[in-house]
Amino acid sequence: RLFKEAVRLNRQKDKITRLLSEITLLNAKKKSAEIETILTDYIPSVEKLMARMKKAGSAVKELNAEIAALKQEVDGSKASVQRQLELARKLQEFEALQQTVQDLEDEIAAIPPEIREKYNELIPTTQHILDSYDALTVEEKNSLWKLVMRRATIYREPEGEVHIHIYPNLPR
Repeated sequence: RLFKEAVRLNRQKDKITRLLSEITLLNAKKKSAEIETILTDYIPSVEKLMARMKKAGSAVKELNAEIAALKQEVDGSKASVQRQLELARKLQEFEALQQTVQDLEDEIAAIPPEIREKYNELIPTTQHILDSYDALTVEEKNSLWKLVMRRATIYREPEGEVHIHIYPNLPR
């Protein structure tokens, strides 16, 4: 609506400008009367339009302020959404770890009790061997290792890298 009014006033202004350029000594009185007739409508209309534009300008400022507030809110929401996504990802990782722990606990529970007992003896015995290793003779070392190991295999790669596989002495 403001735009239509502005277009109408621009046409009137163009008409006034055209009439002013057409004024001569012979038609000055007639052209002045035409211009005066147009100006009686033009000036109040311009004042009304200016008042409405001022109101519209303040409304535009309010809208711009509201848009800025919404942008800040959106930015805050983006950060919040990113944080929620990060927390959701961490929760999924945690749940996956919980499932892995549960699976491992289930596997341990499925191990027969005699193997678990032997395994529980294996660790302290191995620790004892390692703690007293320097004080033992070769025969004592070998006999103690036979308590905890079924066998050990050693592979040497052509490049010189050594691989040792130790097979613990557990019930079959």
